[in-house]
Amino acid sequence: MTHAKRPSRFRQALKVAKRKAINAVLGVFPDEASLQLQYLRAFGRFADLRNPQRFTEKLQVLKLRGGLEAYSDWVDKVIAKERVAAILGDSWITPTLWHGTELPPAEERTWPTPYLIKANHGSGWFHHVVTDADKDWPKIEAMCADWMKQRWHPHLRERQYDAVKPQILVEPRLGGTAEVIPYDYKFRVFNGRVEQIGVSTDRLQGTKIAMFDRDWNLLPFSVDHIPAETARLEQPPHFAEMLAAAELLAKPFPFVRVDFYDLPEGPRFGEMTFTPASGLMPYAPDDWDVRVGALLDVTTA
Repeated sequence: MTHAKRPSRFRQALKVAKRKAINAVLGVFPDEASLQLQYLRAFGRFADLRNPQRFTEKLQVLKLRGGLEAYSDWVDKVIAKERVAAILGDSWITPTLWHGTELPPAEERTWPTPYLIKANHGSGWFHHVVTDADKDWPKIEAMCADWMKQRWHPHLRERQYDAVKPQILVEPRLGGTAEVIPYDYKFRVFNGRVEQIGVSTDRLQGTKIAMFDRDWNLLPFSVDHIPAETARLEQPPHFAEMLAAAELLAKPFPFVRVDFYDLPEGPRFGEMTFTPASGLMPYAPDDWDVRVGALLDVTTA
């Protein structure tokens, strides 16, 4: 007699429930103890928070003592556009078609297709509307309501998100109706200087990433279990402008990752991230965690 396998969605639901339970427990631990347990889960070792050498360790130090709570306006996807436009100009900004704490009435959802619906206070909360078939409003309404009930993973201690008022925003979809959306250029700025650029490709089909130095030399490492991009990537047309803009925006911060898209009409700002992957992303090869860590000075944190 054979037994039918449990539905994969049931296993997935159990996995999600387990993760939520673990995160809830991590949320009540003291900050340093919680971060050490999370680091142990990610790497199989504790972080050296007294004499950190690794980049992933130094990001934990910034979460503990780096004053990240002062950066909330820079990670709020609504307010950050205003901040960046004041420095770089309006041409760098993807316009906001609408924002608020709940979707407007159905008859007012007349935004020109294609567009993107997303939350302003986290990562990975978005919905692409490319055709009318993507306008499953009951599903979208439930999804947006769920976003508004959530805070950005409090157990991670990424304090820059704590003061962000949750909102939904709608903006034009970059790349129009194309299946493959524009590459995401992630400029890693250490103490005011761009040292590395990650290029994220095929983000809707199965993300890959290539890492370059500031002179566009390919670097032999990958992060966060993301497959390396094997195709040869040419330097984007507006690379110099994006590099200069990243350094201008990053001046006040010991470390920030500034993301841009390079469109035919010019660069567009994406977002600013102060603790990418919450500092829990493995490096491959592992020694690059130390090499990248050497670029970041956290002695004043």
